Amino acid sequence: MKFEVELLPFLEETKYSKRNIDVTDFGAESKKIGNSRTIQSIYKTDVANRKWQRFMHQLIFDSQAVEILEMGTSLGFTTIYLAQATKGKVTTIEACPVKHNEAKNLFDKLELLNIEAINDTFSYYLAGSNHVKFDYIYLDGHHNGEAVLKYIERLKPMMAKNTLILVDYIRWSAGMFAAWNKLLADDYFSEKNDLFRMGILKKGNV
Repeated sequence: MKFEVELLPFLEETKYSKRNIDVTDFGAESKKIGNSRTIQSIYKTDVANRKWQRFMHQLIFDSQAVEILEMGTSLGFTTIYLAQATKGKVTTIEACPVKHNEAKNLFDKLELLNIEAINDTFSYYLAGSNHVKFDYIYLDGHHNGEAVLKYIERLKPMMAKNTLILVDYIRWSAGMFAAWNKLLADDYFSEKNDLFRMGILKKGNV
């Protein structure tokens, strides 16, 4: 893909950067990892590999999704794959101010105009007045089963007719896998696919 060539210098710089930043992390592993981290380590733990990025890019392209929500921006590389697959817009949410700024700087350097980067927690964003109907939702960044179920309940009114929902790391923990099994039993979704790392749900005509 052409945009991958343009992205490569930034990708290489990030993968090997020893620059330290202080993060405010709300994820399930935040206490174990610590707050002071190198850009390199954040890339390694947070960013999906290219196989999954390309997979999500193709899903969006094939479904012609125009309103996309990413919950968990991190450094912004996966966001770019989502944005390059649509003629519409990606709304991406990141709670950590420093990660948000890192991603925003990357989007600005690449002159990507169809990304709206929001610095907020998932809960505060979802609690706000939002009338957008999303065609595609990528839920990443907070791998806690109970939280995931609450987010999806709040997202239901924000889903379009045939919304695709990707839940990342469904086997992260016993709690995440239990949440995934509850989602499999939810008749709100007409299609459910277990890809081992992530699960895909499709909203039915509810």
